[in-house]
Amino acid sequence: MTQRNTGASLAGALVCASESQNYFIDTTEHRKHLPDLYNRYFIYRGSSGTSESDFAWDATMKIMFETSYLINRFVLSWDLKSYPTLPPNGSRPWSPDDADLKNTVVLVFAPSSKVGAAFAQQCRVLRPKNHQPRRLIGVGSRASKSLTEGFGWYDEVVLYSDDPIAAVGEASIGSNSRVLIIDFGSRDLASASWANKLHGRVESIQCLVIGTDPTNSQGISETLTAFPDESASLFSALVVRNGAAEAIGASTYFGELDSAWESFKEGGAIPGVEFEIGDGMNSFMKGWDNLALGKVPPSTSLVYRV
Repeated sequence: MTQRNTGASLAGALVCASESQNYFIDTTEHRKHLPDLYNRYFIYRGSSGTSESDFAWDATMKIMFETSYLINRFVLSWDLKSYPTLPPNGSRPWSPDDADLKNTVVLVFAPSSKVGAAFAQQCRVLRPKNHQPRRLIGVGSRASKSLTEGFGWYDEVVLYSDDPIAAVGEASIGSNSRVLIIDFGSRDLASASWANKLHGRVESIQCLVIGTDPTNSQGISETLTAFPDESASLFSALVVRNGAAEAIGASTYFGELDSAWESFKEGGAIPGVEFEIGDGMNSFMKGWDNLALGKVPPSTSLVYRV
């Protein structure tokens, strides 16, 4: 994405007013080798009237929200005149038919994750009803099931250990059915296991891999080969964001993203999620230990002032 210096600077960084007044690009020498995605920063313009919760959502969620926004708005575009369908990465073909969800059962793995929840919200709130999936099903762990059900965005929430055929439903098993798996980081390659069990039982099955299990010792390429018949595509936020900015203009893209984000927060963001806000590195280290030990419930998000 081409950047233009409009004269504003911030601690050695370039503020791109041609795109948005809410972002800046870090142009310092030691970061020039990094992709644009990692050098673009959100400028927080908090005021005395800004709530602590609003700040916490910005700090913990906005980047995850953008990932889901790119998937819903561009990879799965329904308005081809204004928002062309963009492939999830630069190496696999992707057509408007692939983006069409009208006759599709969408299985969201890790549905309580921030990016998974944001995708479900956008699918239900931003996407016109006649372009929503036939069914939107969350597939996750028992620990997060009640939280995920409380979102109100999924038609059903099932467990990784459940039967895929029963979850998709007999009405969707047949010659005119399509299943789209979107994996935001499921455990133990659960999405690949489901894909293999559904393969041959539905007309087509496609898989978008956004995140992988952090405990999985396999690399990304090995993970993708676990899916049947090369049905899986790895999603690249950098590729899709650059494509979106080129297609509709960077200023339009970031402006509409900001509007969608503010609407998300005004609508209550993710129901049932509470913040635990701490101060200083000692508090941060304690929170990190609790997170690693599994002492932080799915409904709690940790935020620290450092």
